[in-house]
Amino acid sequence: MIDGRDRVYKGMEPGFPELSIGIDETSDIENVVNGLIEKGVTFLKSYEMLSKETYLELLQIARKNNLRVTGHIPLSIDLEEAIEAGLGGMQHVRNMDIACSLDAPELLTKRRKELENENAIAGSALRTKIHSSQRYYAIGNHDPERCLRIIKKLAEFGVFQTPTLTINTLDSRRFYADPEWQKTYQYLPTEARDDWQEGSDKLSGESASENDMIFDEWSLDLVKIMNEEGVRIIAGTDTPIGYLTPGYSLHKELELLFEAGMTQREVLRSATITPAEFLNIEDQIGTIDEGKLADLVILNSNPLDSISNTQDIYLVISKGKKL
Repeated sequence: MIDGRDRVYKGMEPGFPELSIGIDETSDIENVVNGLIEKGVTFLKSYEMLSKETYLELLQIARKNNLRVTGHIPLSIDLEEAIEAGLGGMQHVRNMDIACSLDAPELLTKRRKELENENAIAGSALRTKIHSSQRYYAIGNHDPERCLRIIKKLAEFGVFQTPTLTINTLDSRRFYADPEWQKTYQYLPTEARDDWQEGSDKLSGESASENDMIFDEWSLDLVKIMNEEGVRIIAGTDTPIGYLTPGYSLHKELELLFEAGMTQREVLRSATITPAEFLNIEDQIGTIDEGKLADLVILNSNPLDSISNTQDIYLVISKGKKL
C-alpha cells in the first residue's frame, strides 16, 4: 500500500503491521512506482493518509504507466476531485459517508487540520480518531442529492467499487459468533485457527450497537444505488480482517450483494467478469470461452434461482485439472 508520511500500516500499533510505503512531497514518487512495476504489480493501492498533492501526483504517474490506482480515498482530498483526477477503484465504500454529508466541505477542512498531526500520534490512531468523529455525524447528515451526483460521477468515470459488505456488516451481523461459521476455521493453518477461535470467543459475548446497525443499513442502501446507476461492482471481503474465512467469506459477500438489491446475474458478474475487467485480463478469464484459463466451478443447483447455490458445488477445475 502507498500511504502518506503518517502511514496507517507502519507497525506502531497492534493490528497495524509494517505493510505500506510512505511518501510525501519530498519523495521521488516516480521512482517508487517504477520500483513496484519492476516487481510485477498490476495496480497500485493508495491509502488514507496521503496528502492531496502527493495523491494527485501518484494518479498522474500511474496513468502514464497504464496502472489503475485503487484503495481508500485519502482523507485530505474531496472525492469528486479524486474521481476527476483518475481514481481507478475504491474499497469498502470507504469515505463515501463523509463525501455524501450535507457539510462535506466543512468536514474536509476539519480533517485537513487534524492531518497536520501536531501531536505526532501514530497514523493508525489518527485515522481511527478522524473516522470516529466524522462517520456517524456524516451519515446522520446525509445529502441524497450530493451523494447521487457523486455516484453518477463514479459511473461516468468508470471507477470500480469493491464494497466488502462482509466487513461493513461485521459488527452488526457478527458472523464470527456463529458456531457454524467457526467450523470454517478448521481449514486455516493451525496457529491462525487457534488465534481466530480465541478472538471470536472473546467477541461473541458482545452485541451490535445502534451505530453498527446504522452502518449496515447505510452500506447496503449505498450499494443498491451504485448498482442502479451503473457503477461496476467487484465482490471482495477484506479477509483476514474480521475472522472472514477465505472462500467462505466470498460466498457470504455474494449473499449480501444480493440482499443489497443486485440480481443473481449481477452478483455473479461481480465475482467473475468485472474483476477481470478491472485487471484488464478479460481476454484470459472471467467467462467460459475457448482459449481462456480453465478455472471453473460446476454447481449442482442454479445460482440464478438462489445466489446461495454457489455453495452447492459439484466440481472445481483449476488450471485445467479436476480437484
